[in-house]
Amino acid sequence: MNRSVKKMALELKSILQKEVTNEEDSLKRPERGSRKDSLTANEENVLLDVFLSFIVLRVLQAKGNSLTANKEDSLKRPEGGSRKDSLTANMEGDLQLFGKSGSDSNLLGDYLSGVQFLNRNFDCCYLVDDIKSRITRQTIEKIRDLFQSVKDEDWKKEEIISWSYEYFNEASLKRPKGGSRKGSLTASKDLKGKNGVISQFYTPKWIVDYLVENTLGKYYGENSLTAHKEDSLTAHKEDGLTAGEDKGVDLEDVKIIDPACGCGNFVIGVYDKLREMYQNRSYDDALIPKLIITKNLYGIDIDENAVEITNLLLRLKALEDGAYEKFETNIVAVPEESSLTANEEGQNEYLKKFEKIGSLMRTEDVLSLKESGINDERLKKALDILSLKYDVVLTNPPYLDSSDYDFELKRYINEDYSEFKKNLYACFIKKSCELVKTDGFVGMITPQTFMFIGSYEKTRRFILDNFQIERLVHFGLGGVFDNALVDTAMFVLRKNENSLTASEEESLGEYINLTSFNGKDSKKRALFSIWEDSLKRPEGGSRKDSLTASEEKKQEDYLSKYVFRVDKNVFTKVPRVPFIYWVDSDVVRTFENEPLEKFADARQGIATGDNNRFLRYFWEVRREDIKDGKKWVPYSKGGPYNKWYGNLWWVIAFDEENYNLLSKMGNYLPNRKYYFKKGITYTMTTSKGATFRYLPSGFLFDCKGSSLFFSKDEDIFRFLGLLNSSLFSYLESFIAGSVDLEVGDLKKLPVPQGLFEGSSETQALETLARLNVAIKKQNTEIYPNELHFNEESIDDVSKFYGFIESKNALDTYLLLSEGLIDILVMELYSLKERNFEEIYKTVGIPTAFFPFSNDKGVKGLPPLKELLKSQYLYEFGLNEAQLTKIEKLIKEAYNNKIRSLISIMPFDEGVTNYHRREPYDNYVERTAEESFQNPISVYNSMSNQDQILAKLAFVRIDNGIQRYLLNCEDGFIPFGFSVEEENKLISHIFEKNSLTANKERSELESIVKKDLRDYVFKDYLKLHEKFYKDRPIVWKLGKRDCGFLVHYHNLNEKTKINILSFLRNRIKETASRQIRKTASRQIRKTASNTPKGVQGQTASRQMRNENKSFRELIKIIQSKNFELNIDDGVLRNRELF
Repeated sequence: MNRSVKKMALELKSILQKEVTNEEDSLKRPERGSRKDSLTANEENVLLDVFLSFIVLRVLQAKGNSLTANKEDSLKRPEGGSRKDSLTANMEGDLQLFGKSGSDSNLLGDYLSGVQFLNRNFDCCYLVDDIKSRITRQTIEKIRDLFQSVKDEDWKKEEIISWSYEYFNEASLKRPKGGSRKGSLTASKDLKGKNGVISQFYTPKWIVDYLVENTLGKYYGENSLTAHKEDSLTAHKEDGLTAGEDKGVDLEDVKIIDPACGCGNFVIGVYDKLREMYQNRSYDDALIPKLIITKNLYGIDIDENAVEITNLLLRLKALEDGAYEKFETNIVAVPEESSLTANEEGQNEYLKKFEKIGSLMRTEDVLSLKESGINDERLKKALDILSLKYDVVLTNPPYLDSSDYDFELKRYINEDYSEFKKNLYACFIKKSCELVKTDGFVGMITPQTFMFIGSYEKTRRFILDNFQIERLVHFGLGGVFDNALVDTAMFVLRKNENSLTASEEESLGEYINLTSFNGKDSKKRALFSIWEDSLKRPEGGSRKDSLTASEEKKQEDYLSKYVFRVDKNVFTKVPRVPFIYWVDSDVVRTFENEPLEKFADARQGIATGDNNRFLRYFWEVRREDIKDGKKWVPYSKGGPYNKWYGNLWWVIAFDEENYNLLSKMGNYLPNRKYYFKKGITYTMTTSKGATFRYLPSGFLFDCKGSSLFFSKDEDIFRFLGLLNSSLFSYLESFIAGSVDLEVGDLKKLPVPQGLFEGSSETQALETLARLNVAIKKQNTEIYPNELHFNEESIDDVSKFYGFIESKNALDTYLLLSEGLIDILVMELYSLKERNFEEIYKTVGIPTAFFPFSNDKGVKGLPPLKELLKSQYLYEFGLNEAQLTKIEKLIKEAYNNKIRSLISIMPFDEGVTNYHRREPYDNYVERTAEESFQNPISVYNSMSNQDQILAKLAFVRIDNGIQRYLLNCEDGFIPFGFSVEEENKLISHIFEKNSLTANKERSELESIVKKDLRDYVFKDYLKLHEKFYKDRPIVWKLGKRDCGFLVHYHNLNEKTKINILSFLRNRIKETASRQIRKTASRQIRKTASNTPKGVQGQTASRQMRNENKSFRELIKIIQSKNFELNIDDGVLRNRELF
C-alpha cells in the first residue's frame, strides 16, 4: 500500500499547493526558492486542512457501508430523534464527491458539502473556507483521477490518513543524524530540533499489534477480575483479605497512555484490542466506544495537527462501531505558550518549557504548574493527563540525537534528563517509568543504540534497576520502517520496585534476535512464527497442538537459534552492562576474573592538537634526523587492521622547541613516564575490531594508538597472545562503548588466573606470540616503507623466489599459531567447544580451522630454524629448542584437537565474517579464504606468485631509482628526450656492471610483463604514490611525455640549476644539429641543383618543435620553488612547489 499512497500524497500536495498559494501573490515572491520553499505558516496550515479534507472524504466514502451498518443498534439522542439517523442522512447527502453517483457538473458543490460535513461531525478542516474560492472543478477532477491509483481496499483502512500525513510532512523535513524519527507520525513543531530535522516515524500496524498484545493483553490477562476469580478463596486465605477485597482489575479502570501519540497508531491499536476485550466480557456493543474513549485511552503530543488526526480516527472507529454521539477524548495537544496567559511570576518559564518538551515535563514541574493556578481548560487537561498513573504506557518516541537539539531543547533536556540526554527516545524511557504504575507495562520501539553504546550505559542501568525486561525483539538494521533504514529494537518492560531483589525466575526475560533476517517481510514472518509458537507452548513444556517428535525437535532447534531466555542480572556482570542476551553464560563468567588494569598500565597516547604540524611519515624526513636527540622520533599511531607487528610509519617532531609547544597543546603530553618504553600498542578504530602489536622501545604513542606497559618482558608477549585471540575480539565487540576500543574499555577485559603460572600452556602462549612478532617483522623487512627495511634483502632479483617460499612458509606457521593461541586461551578460561561456535559466528573462523584438502596434516613445511633469521630470534628471545617445541606442539594440535574442532565450525556464518578482514599481505591466508582450504593445504599446493612477485619487482625498481637519485651528481632522471639515454640510465640505476644489469633488467621485465623503460616512465609513479600512502618522495617535473624524476629530499637550488643547464644544453645541441643539417642540405642542393625535399622540411619542423618544448620546460622549472623545507612534509610542499 505504502508506495502507491506515498506517490498519491505527494502529487496531491503538489496539486493543492498551487491553489493554496495565490498565483498572483506568487509572482511577487523572490525568484530564489519555489512556492513550496516560501509557504508561510498560515499557508502551510491551510494546505494541510485542504489536503486532509480530500483524504478523509475519500476514506468516509470507502467506509460508507460500515459507517451506516448498525442502524438498528444506534444510540438515540437524549432529546428527540436518532443521532445515527441524522448522521446517516447527512452522509448520504454530503458524501457524493467520490461516489459513483457524483455529478461532474457540481463537483465543487459536492466537495464543499463534504467539508461542511467534516466541520459538523469531525471538528476538522475549518480552514478550507479560507481558500474555497480558489479551488476549481478542474482541480477536483485531477484529484478524483489521482485517487484511482490507490486500491479501494486501502481507502477503507483508516491508517491511510496517517500515512498521507507523514508523506505530506516528509517532503519538507530532514532526517536526523544516525537515522531517525519516530514516535508520532511527523516531525512535530518543536521536537524536530535544529534545521527542521525529522524526529519521528509512523509505526507499522504489525509492530503496534505485537506491543499491544504483549502489554495491555498480558497486563489484563494477569490482573482482570476473571483471572483472579478462580484463586479468590486462596488469595483471601493467604493474604488475609476480607470479602470484597479482590485483587482483580476492572477493565473500565485500565488506563493506557501514549506520551508521544502523534497520529494515533498505538491509540487505534489499543482501541481495537479493548473493543475485543469488552466484547469478550459481554458488554453492550453500543456502550463500548464511549467507555474506551472516555475511560481507557489517553494520549498527548506537541503536534496539534497529529492530535487532531488521532481524534478524527477515534471518531471514525466509534462511528464504525455504531456510536454516533460525540465524546470528549483524552487525546490532547500541548497548547502553545503564546496562546496562554501566565497568572503569576515564574509561570511563563513553565509554560515555555511545557510547549517545548511536552510530555517529557517532569512530574514535579507538572504539579508545580497545576498548583500555580491554571485558567486555560486545554492546559488543565494536559496537566491532568500527565499527573495520572497508568497501567500501560505504549509509544514510539521521537528519535532525535543530542547533536540535533536546538538551544532551548538542549537546555531543558540537560536540566531534567542529564543521564538520558544522548537521544530523546532515552528521555522517554525515563518518563515512561514516571507515568506507569508498579507492575504496569511499558512497550516501546526505539533504535538499538541503548543496548550497547557507552553513552547509554546509565539508560541501561536505569532499565535494570526499575524494570523487569519481559520481552525484547532485536530487529537490527532495517525491516521495520518503510521509509528509513534504522537499527531498531522493541521491548516490553514491567515496572518493578523490587527489581534489584527479584528472584532469578522473576528476572528472566525473552530476547528474540531477528538481526540475521533481511527485510520487513522476513522479520515479520519470523517474529509472528515465534510468537504463535509461544502461544501454543506452555512455559517449559511442549506445544499443545499435535507435532511429530521430529517436527517438535526441528521447531525447538529453530527457536534455540533466535530465542533466548536470559536473567537480566547477567548483564551487570559485564562492564558497561551491555544487553548481550545471546552470549553464553560461560563466556559471561570470564568477567569474574580480575580486570586487565590489575596487571598492566593501559595509557592514552598523545593528541597533538595539530597533526599536520607535528606528524610525518618517516620517509618524508631525512633518516639521519630520526632519533632521540634529533628533531624527529618514531611514533606509533594506530593504523589499519594488523596484528603482532607493524604500522610503525610515523615520526613526531619532539625536539626542545616542539616539546614545549606540545606541552601546551592537544592533551599536553600525557603519561610521559611511559615514553620510549616497550609494550603493546593497538589500533582502537577499525571496522574489524582492535588489533594489538608489539611496541619496540624508542617510540612515542598516539591517542589512536594507545598502549599497555608491563613490569616484565614475558608479560608483554603473554598479553599480546591473549589480546590477539578470537575470544578477546569477541569480548571487545560488546564491551567497547562505541566503534572505538577506548583505554577505559580495555582496562576492564578479564585476565585468566592461570596466565601468570608457569604451566606449559602459558609458556606456549608466550612463545607463540614471540614467534608471530618475529615472523611479521622478518616478512616485512623487504619493504622500504618500514622503519626496519633491509636494503640487502632486495638487491638480488634472482633471490625473490626464495624469499617468497620462505615468506609463505612463515605465514603458514603464523596462521597455524593463531589457531593454536585460540585453543590455549579458551582453555585458560575453561571454555567449552560450543563456545568456539558462538565466538566464530561473530568474529569469523580463522583459516587455521578450515578443512584440509588432503590427509597430509602438518607436512611439507620447512623447519622454523631454517626460516627465521638469527637476528630476529635474538631480538624476541627465541632459540632453536623453542622452535622445535613449537613445531611439535602445532603438529599435535592439528592432528588431534583442531581436526575435531573443524567438525563443529559454523562455516555458513563464520567464513563470511572472516572474509571481511584484510590480511597485511599474507597470500597464504588470502588463498585459503578464497579456496576454503586450511593454510597447510594451501602451502603445499601454491604455485602462482605473480602478485607478490610484482610487488617485489616494484620495490626493487623503486629502491634503485631512489638510490640513484640520492647519489647521482645531477640529482634527476630525464625522460622523454632519448630512448637510448633512458635505457642507459635504467641499466645504470640497477648495476654498474653492464652484464649483471642486463640480466637483472631481463628478470624484472619477465615479472612486470613489459619493457622496463615503459614501466618506469608510465606505471611506476602511480604505484609509488600508492605504496607511500599518498606521500610520494619521487616527484615528476615537466610535462606528461617529457620531464624529470627528482627525489623529494634533493629538491634544492643545485638540482634546479642542473635541470636548467641540461635543458639549455639540449637547446644548444638541437641548434647545432640544425645548422649541420642545413649546411649538409645546402651542399647537396648546390651539387644536384634540385629543390629541398619534404624529408628535410620535416626534420627542420621536428627540431623547431623540440626547441619549443625545451623552452616550455625551462619556464616550468624556473617557476618552481626548489628551496623547500623538507620537514614541512610532502603535502605542504606539494602546495608550495
